Amino acid sequence: MMKLLKALFLLSCCFLSYLTYKIYQGKEDHMATESLDLEIPSIENQEMREEEELHLYLKGQDSIEKVTASEADRALLKKVLARRGPASIKTRQREFLGKEFPMEELRFKNSIDADWKEKLGEDLLRFQAPSTKANVISEKSFIQTDGKKNARFVEQVLITFLMSSGEQKSYNALVDSESGQIIKTWNKGIAENKQSIHIPN
Repeated sequence: MMKLLKALFLLSCCFLSYLTYKIYQGKEDHMATESLDLEIPSIENQEMREEEELHLYLKGQDSIEKVTASEADRALLKKVLARRGPASIKTRQREFLGKEFPMEELRFKNSIDADWKEKLGEDLLRFQAPSTKANVISEKSFIQTDGKKNARFVEQVLITFLMSSGEQKSYNALVDSESGQIIKTWNKGIAENKQSIHIPN
């Protein structure tokens, strides 16, 4: 009888130890996931691109508004994307752009604003002629760092301008995740028209 009780006691201790370990491990995994999973796409990358192709920012006479792209506009955007090659893979976690540090050691200069893309769209069209349209497609999300543990949330995007004449111009940009302001641009040489348009630096 005593041997049975000892065996049950040891079995209970082993079970409690295992349960405690799994709970602790679960908390650690959640904290690690929470630290970098700051923006998790709810749909696959290709589906996300197709959704973003549906929307354009349109410069009117007195305002800038978000509109649904027409079939003709979507066809133009698909041609631009086809010339750009396969879509960039948007990962589940934000990647580090610069030296990697533990999240708790970073001093962030900004936060993530859900409306950063709308802010960018307005900024892109502010100095454009009426009827100009702009499309913004998200490619990657980063945590940009320097050597002094200063950091900010940034987005890599593909920007395409659609002129009323049907001409297009596109380029890549790194954008602040809060203000929507352009930090850096590249691939400006990739153009589908000869018409000069204002591109913010």
